[in-house]
Amino acid sequence: MSRVSEHNASVATVGDLWPDFAARATALCRTVAGRDLTGLPLYILLHSEVADVMGRENFSDGYTTPNLDLNLRSVIGDRWHGRGPCMVLNDVFIVDEYFPEDVDIVAMSIVLHELAHILDRPMPVDLQSLPSDDRIEFETMVIANAARHESRPLPTPYFGHEDQFIRIALHLHYRAALAGVETIPNLLCAGRRYCLSHAHRYIEAFGDEPADLLEIPFAEISRSPPPEAFIALWLNDVSRYLECCSQTLNGVLS
Repeated sequence: MSRVSEHNASVATVGDLWPDFAARATALCRTVAGRDLTGLPLYILLHSEVADVMGRENFSDGYTTPNLDLNLRSVIGDRWHGRGPCMVLNDVFIVDEYFPEDVDIVAMSIVLHELAHILDRPMPVDLQSLPSDDRIEFETMVIANAARHESRPLPTPYFGHEDQFIRIALHLHYRAALAGVETIPNLLCAGRRYCLSHAHRYIEAFGDEPADLLEIPFAEISRSPPPEAFIALWLNDVSRYLECCSQTLNGVLS
């Protein structure tokens, strides 16, 4: 997910944009992944809030990192209730790029995308690790620098968004729909930008799994084998991508 957006004076500030967005987004996350987030604060911030720390120019529509709560503790301020998963949503990008009637569905889709990253970690936040102040300062500079670049070198287009991530994201999509919140599958995962099949094909490959595992925490889902059709689709996508890379390389070298 990356498109250029630059903060400008004509864009409304966080107080003028969806004043209840963070509360609604937090409620959605706890509805769809409550057991995995039990006992943890969840920090959902907007780019317009963090721009002074992370820089005003940002090519990402959302991001999360394992220590982002510590990187942005100065912004969280009085809302701080201890360590917890944290995400940033680029409200400036969304307002600049989408029609007003699309803002909410796009924003909630990005929230679930970032939540899928959080749930794809060994644990949502590592409470046993407390990085030094120097480490946090360094991480903050790295994140801010990465967000300023539209193109970042990755081993594959789907790096960090592999089969386990897709599985989590589409289970979140299913649970959100049951809660009455519409999201866009191809904004959550898979699709052309990752050189993968459309998210709807992965939904079809799941069969009844999202319904069958509705009450199961994601930590447990991640330890269970996915449906064979899902595995087959993923392996076919990876094989197709690698074959395309091989043909491109052969063409360059011939």
